[in-house]
Amino acid sequence: MKPFTETHPLNLGWTYSNLDRIDADGSMLIRSFLTWLPTAHPKRSMIQCLEQDMFVVPSASLISREAFQAVGGFDESLSGYEDDDFFLRMFRAGYSNVFIDAPLSKWRIYPTSSSYSSRMARSRRIYAEKLLRAYPDEPREVKFYTSHVIAPRFLRQMLAEYRKALVYGTKQEADLAFRDLCFIVPFLRRQSRYSVAALLPLLWLRPLARVLLAMFGVIRGLRPAASRRKLGVIG
Repeated sequence: MKPFTETHPLNLGWTYSNLDRIDADGSMLIRSFLTWLPTAHPKRSMIQCLEQDMFVVPSASLISREAFQAVGGFDESLSGYEDDDFFLRMFRAGYSNVFIDAPLSKWRIYPTSSSYSSRMARSRRIYAEKLLRAYPDEPREVKFYTSHVIAPRFLRQMLAEYRKALVYGTKQEADLAFRDLCFIVPFLRRQSRYSVAALLPLLWLRPLARVLLAMFGVIRGLRPAASRRKLGVIG
């Protein structure tokens, strides 16, 4: 609560903290979990909000009622990524945020939680479509949000989802995950798009797909970008 009592150059929309990660039984897994992730805190640019999951967890946040109402609250079409969508809209509306680097909440994650459900995968696709509509490439302004930021982010997640479906899921879940892959590939930058498109027929062959997806972090064109300066993106 303290930052809300202090003076800020911008309207303060939300404060949020680090958190501990616990298992289904409540036993500690990782202290100060956000410290171990490459995500930047607090959020200072739109690129930081778009290039990967934001990890602003509502249960570890305090949100201004004014800001919440100003941006229309949560998008109820989403049942996963609704937090990323909400905090991105608050950032874009000009509200600032303060990060408290102390674990003030415990985040319980376990195999049957909604984070690993098919509902999350469906919501990921909806959110990806929403971002692609909202932030198209604008070459004249040297802004490549779709091909350099959004599509690579969701490609990595959809590849991981497809691998999980192949190993642990049903045929229907694997088919849906593969369709999501086919959806995101055309939005990649040209070099990556051609490389991944050439792999899609192999990824449809499921025994081979398991091997390739286990290696996808070292396949050219599938790695996360090393730095924003190489993206050709204005933040």
